Amino acid sequence: MLRHKQTTPNMTIPKPRERALPHTTEIDLAYLNRINCNTEAQLQILTPLRPIRLKTRLIGIDPDNAIILALGQDKYWQAAQDYITQGQGVVVRLINSDDPEANILAFRSQIKTLLNNAGRWLVVNYLKELQSVALRQHCRIPVHLAASIHERQAEGHSTHVCSSGFLQDVSVKGGPT
Repeated sequence: MLRHKQTTPNMTIPKPRERALPHTTEIDLAYLNRINCNTEAQLQILTPLRPIRLKTRLIGIDPDNAIILALGQDKYWQAAQDYITQGQGVVVRLINSDDPEANILAFRSQIKTLLNNAGRWLVVNYLKELQSVALRQHCRIPVHLAASIHERQAEGHSTHVCSSGFLQDVSVKGGPT
């Protein structure tokens, strides 16, 4: 005799084509899907001995399908080329430092394919779980203030301007970002 499992009214069952993303909210995915192209990214290749970290940039996102990253050409990418293959496990970190509430978005995936037609691109499978970590402790506030750094001369003498420019943002507590 077959028995059906009872569900409580608060329990939702994903539809067959939906993916349940543990610890990942729709807000996180919406934030990920609207990140600007050319956002700084790190690709960590998972190898048996030690992970390899490579710098890259985001080319684009095809929601629920793929993340497209630039394929680098520097000496670090050349040294890792034996591991840059279809199916290779990777961790992708997107660093959106221009956003006042800057976050690092990280997820595990696999290399889907390499494309060399329109550009040198590395395509990874769309994520199953997303982690979001604040890059800064306090939110940055955009400003545009003139600033200069002065070198102090001997007492009583005028100061010398070493550098001048503009402050672009500040935070409540200040300090390094």
